[in-house]
Amino acid sequence: MNELKALVNKALSDFSDLFATTSNPILAYSGGKDAIVALHLAQQVKPIQAVCETSFYLERQTADIKKISADLGFNVEYVHKYRDWE
Repeated sequence: MNELKALVNKALSDFSDLFATTSNPILAYSGGKDAIVALHLAQQVKPIQAVCETSFYLERQTADIKKISADLGFNVEYVHKYRDWE
């Protein structure tokens, strides 16, 4: 457990250092489990905007990603720029 806490603290420190270099950070967000963890950690340091490109996801995947993101209180903008089959 101490190792996990050390990893979390390192990630929070890294996000803090990164956010010090920009006034308006944006995180690319896929809705996958790694992205959920990264966005959760980033938002512990500073509330940020996330962008999720969902053009290549099936409709059900997009719905699941939106539900999980909303349940976790994430601020995510969804982009469907490349989808041409709706």
